[in-house]
Amino acid sequence: IGVFSGVYDPDSPGSIRWDKTPEFSGMAGRPMAFGECAGALYFSSYEKLYRRVDGENPRWELVYEHPVVVNENGSGLRGLTAIPNPNGSGEVLLMTMEGVTDQIFYFDPATGNATIEMNIIEYLSKQLGTKNQGGSIAAYNNMCWATDTLTGRSEEHTLNSSHVRTSRM
Repeated sequence: IGVFSGVYDPDSPGSIRWDKTPEFSGMAGRPMAFGECAGALYFSSYEKLYRRVDGENPRWELVYEHPVVVNENGSGLRGLTAIPNPNGSGEVLLMTMEGVTDQIFYFDPATGNATIEMNIIEYLSKQLGTKNQGGSIAAYNNMCWATDTLTGRSEEHTLNSSHVRTSRM
């Protein structure tokens, strides 16, 4: 299990020549999602979010760890999608936490803060009038564009104003 890098090579299968040694390994689970935000590449594995530091000797650094550890019924952070920062300039990384918490939140690379936007299970239970006994997977890959039914605006994200701070590294 690891993160492998490669370079374009039209003579290689699939036109990519992959390095045989992982650029990063040692995480508890497989990489679950990749995303680019504010000029940097990120990947998630379980409850951890890593950022690639480019250069002659590229490396990956842990930039965020969700405060709830993923159990055997979840895979962790998914759907890494860059969106405009709702609190200012630049971009933030929108994602979901699958498993125990089932949340939609965003990570701000400029501050290292994570802001919860929605508890998916609470929302679905309220909308459906039932108690969810299982879980949800809100995003396998990136988030989808949607039209806000209140404003009519077509956006890649719909954020609310109930900002709750979580852990920061």
